[in-house]
Amino acid sequence: MKVKFMKWLLEKYNVKTIKPYLWIFSIGISSICYFFINNYQNPKLHSLYTDIDDLIPFVSVFILPYMMYMPNLIISLIIMCYCDEERYFISLLTLNIVNCICLIIYLNFQTYVPRPIIIHDDFLCNFVKFIYGRDNPYNCFPSIHVAATFSALKGINKLKNMPTKYKIGFNIVGWLIIISTQFVKQHVIIDLLAGLVLVEAVYKIIEYLFYNKNYLKGFIKNKKKDDEKGMAQ
Repeated sequence: MKVKFMKWLLEKYNVKTIKPYLWIFSIGISSICYFFINNYQNPKLHSLYTDIDDLIPFVSVFILPYMMYMPNLIISLIIMCYCDEERYFISLLTLNIVNCICLIIYLNFQTYVPRPIIIHDDFLCNFVKFIYGRDNPYNCFPSIHVAATFSALKGINKLKNMPTKYKIGFNIVGWLIIISTQFVKQHVIIDLLAGLVLVEAVYKIIEYLFYNKNYLKGFIKNKKKDDEKGMAQ
């Protein structure tokens, strides 16, 4: 039994089967580009701060969901890839296109967000200060934090074989991450809305090209559900 299981495991998880998962590393390219752009301050900065942002308080505890951004994104993409490769590639392609659009905007229309002066010295406030010290308050419109999380959420919500209770869990975490950008004062409300609108538009275009025009069909292979069959051999 152990020999059969090991044989099945090696056949199932080889280079060919894990190849789709490797595309997740594509988001690292835009992350590297963002790092360099975020360390460059354009002489002409723009502020999109509004009266609405004055009504949103600084709440240090939201730094916790804010920092769940990347783990949540990676886990969501892995689950999508396992459950439905079509949805996985649509969400991943949306994410990469949106990231590229954001980087182009950052280069041509650099914004900044005024940050609060944190006087408290507790763990959460110090954590926020730590993030502030490593992430310049530039290049905020649209919010990649929001856009990436929303891209993953749209893919998760489209999975037909995921139980509703798990989708609810991902939505709670995802929306906490999105609104955390406001409560830790990393973004203004316009940054958040722009990220949501941009993802919604790009996602719909890619869906249309995939399902109506079949332009992307050649790049995506449906995942085979052969777990039980492999175990039985």
